[in-house]
Amino acid sequence: MISIIYFTSYGEEIAYKLNQHFKDACIFNKNTYKGNLENIFNNSRAIIFISSAGIAVRIVSKFLKSKYQDPAVLVIDDAANFVISLISGHIGGANELCREISHFLSATPVITTSTDIHNIYAVDLFAKKNNMIIENIDNLKLISTAMIEKKEIDLIKDIDVDYDYRYKSKNSNIALYITYKRVEEDRPHLILRPKVLNVGIGLRRGVDFNTLYNSLLTAFFLNNLSINSIKAVASYELKRDEEALWRLKERLNVPLIFFKKEEIDMVDCDRDEFVFKSVGVMAVSEPCAKLLGGRLIVKKFKKDGVTISICLEE
Repeated sequence: MISIIYFTSYGEEIAYKLNQHFKDACIFNKNTYKGNLENIFNNSRAIIFISSAGIAVRIVSKFLKSKYQDPAVLVIDDAANFVISLISGHIGGANELCREISHFLSATPVITTSTDIHNIYAVDLFAKKNNMIIENIDNLKLISTAMIEKKEIDLIKDIDVDYDYRYKSKNSNIALYITYKRVEEDRPHLILRPKVLNVGIGLRRGVDFNTLYNSLLTAFFLNNLSINSIKAVASYELKRDEEALWRLKERLNVPLIFFKKEEIDMVDCDRDEFVFKSVGVMAVSEPCAKLLGGRLIVKKFKKDGVTISICLEE
């Protein structure tokens, strides 16, 4: 939801005007916001203050965690002259929201992030728009500063995506990776993980989570892949009650899909006699990976009662 907090009659008019623009807006006034502050901060994708910037800063300061977790925070003066992107400009989306609201209110947007000022496509914004994970996020500032200062960067990628940065060089001492593969790099670097790997899983009845997870890590390590690039995992519908699969879904924070027998039977794959006798389908991991989509790059990896197949979306 978007939470809008106002303090004056002028602010009230702006708040209800914004309410017409945003379908998920909740409005709070100077009397109702105080008892709801924690809920507002924890459950809002954006918080819009119609107030001075100082009031907004004092109210939100004790709730701030990091720019990777905080919601977008914006400030609008109660004459609707300016819209200020205050907190979480890129990852939280405050800058984009600032432009949208400014256009709607015919106000002046105030955005102070350096990459925006210098017309540089910020790495964290690029990652967000392309559904990528920033793996070693502590190095984000390093890359962003290098771009602002127009330093050369070695861009290394293995997917078909273009990052618009002018100063690229293989001879740079700083690197930006856009890859689903494991990275071993001595230079300062940042890694963006595209969600392009689909994983099919077959497992023996009752396999515990640690066994499943360690088997997955081993399969990815031996095939030079990163688990942070997993888009989805899938298995046979008869495995729906396996606790290890649901815990894996939570650990990876990806969708878990179960395919029916008739869906698996339509996929061309080698017959596994043990699997066929046990659960009545030709195989589990390979057809499930293929049904999720992509080119098969790991046909079958078996370890400790777990079978893993991996497809790459190109």
